[in-house]
Amino acid sequence: MKTDIPTEELLKRIGQQLAIRASAAGLSNVELARLSGVNRNTVSNALSGGDTRLSTLIRLSRQIGYTDWLNDLIETPDETPVQQFQAMQQRQTTDERRHKNSTPAVKPAPRPLGRRPNNTRVSRRYVIEHA
Repeated sequence: MKTDIPTEELLKRIGQQLAIRASAAGLSNVELARLSGVNRNTVSNALSGGDTRLSTLIRLSRQIGYTDWLNDLIETPDETPVQQFQAMQQRQTTDERRHKNSTPAVKPAPRPLGRRPNNTRVSRRYVIEHA
């Protein structure tokens, strides 16, 4: 599904789908309103793509037998977004610890005692060995 569709367009498409399915179920707006316990003007508004409360969409969907779209919303994921975030933080912390404990590619320079061998020079922080 495209996530960049404007809200008004989504409401219009949802209303069209509900209208098609209500018609296929043989329900008029008045009958659908009576069966779902919703005002008939509210049904007309929903089926024409107007801004509608979620509870109204659920009531209408139940009456026309179209509740599949609710399954994704009510199923509990394996991990909640908070749990996924915490797991990601834990992995990053573990990676940082590994990185701290690993041997650096360049060794810190020891304090020079006396003369250095001819094949090395000491910068301010690192020993650079020349072959």
